Amino acid sequence: MAIIHLCKPQKVTAILFLVLSLVSLVYVSSPIKIIDFFLFIGAISLLWAMGKHEGLAKKLQIDSGLTAEKFSTALEEKQKGNDKTVEEIITSAQERAKARYKKATGVDPKSIVPEIGKEISWADIVNHTF
Repeated sequence: MAIIHLCKPQKVTAILFLVLSLVSLVYVSSPIKIIDFFLFIGAISLLWAMGKHEGLAKKLQIDSGLTAEKFSTALEEKQKGNDKTVEEIITSAQERAKARYKKATGVDPKSIVPEIGKEISWADIVNHTF
């Protein structure tokens, strides 16, 4: 979350730079236009990368089953080096997910034994091992 908060001022700066480079592409001499064009491409790629990072962070939060507050707390604790607190937050989210699964299906997730070839592929095992 800290990276996302840092990206917001950078996004404004990148957008302002983008506008400035578009204006200078029209009103400045040709050698500067070439340099400005490459800077323009850099600003576009910066905006794209920041948008992609925000999307990945949001997907991670949704996939983890954590609320926005818990997710930001976990990131802050991870940055501080409090791995035990992060582990507790993730464990509580996993326990809630297991309870929801058991309530929805009536099957205890701890009693499930996955079969290779049905629930787990050999490729998953090889990728996890190596």
